[in-house]
Amino acid sequence: MITGWPRKIFGSKSNPPVVFLHGFLGDKQDWEYLVGSFAADYYCIFPDLPGHGENRQPLPDEPLSFRWLAKGLKQLLIELDLTATHLVGYSMGGRIALYFTIQYPKMVKSLTLESASPGLEDRLARRDRRLLDEQRAAFILDQGLDSFIDQWYQMPLFASLQRNKALQERLKKRRNMNDPQAVARVVAELSPGCQPSLWRKLYAIQSPVLLIAGALDTPYLTMMNQMFVALPDAKLKIAPGAGHNTHLEAPEWYLKSAKVFLDSL
Repeated sequence: MITGWPRKIFGSKSNPPVVFLHGFLGDKQDWEYLVGSFAADYYCIFPDLPGHGENRQPLPDEPLSFRWLAKGLKQLLIELDLTATHLVGYSMGGRIALYFTIQYPKMVKSLTLESASPGLEDRLARRDRRLLDEQRAAFILDQGLDSFIDQWYQMPLFASLQRNKALQERLKKRRNMNDPQAVARVVAELSPGCQPSLWRKLYAIQSPVLLIAGALDTPYLTMMNQMFVALPDAKLKIAPGAGHNTHLEAPEWYLKSAKVFLDSL
């Protein structure tokens, strides 16, 4: 069992708990700007996911899996004496949050998913993505994390982020503090090509769900619209002028949208 995920906690434990899960290459600091708006009303928990930030615990010998991560998140809640929480996840963190919700539905009060995927249903698409992410892992080990991060943020997925060079440089500097060996394993072994498809299980999620997508992030905007149709109790919010990383590209809009949703519960 995984124990001791490094985390920062803000707010009173007497308030409703909210766990924020960062994306690939990120860390708990990605969310800290939220503290001023959330900590007065919520018990905010910001963990570093395995292989990221200060979470330098040895990764298991067997391939990483979402089942393994879900068990780690469950253990984190147990350590904090929480029987249930609101879950917020961005990108890879959203994929973990979604898997956790399906595995442990009674432990999730609500779910906020930003630019997150339920996986790939098509077998060939899964194979192609798995091969691509294996190539990315090999590139990290051969060329170094710094070169990989430069390439990563040149992808069309992050085109809108390139308008804010100061933010992009801050992110790249922080991403470079991760361990290259761990990042290589994460990108390959937690690839959407390895992730179980959850599309056919969305109907079973009874928790309220907020879906967030950037208006400029066309692939994920389409995907989130499809999820909105499939989920029993969902709201969809679209961030104008933002791309994949809405909580950093449109922070004020994100703060308002996420807090209005949580306050309504």
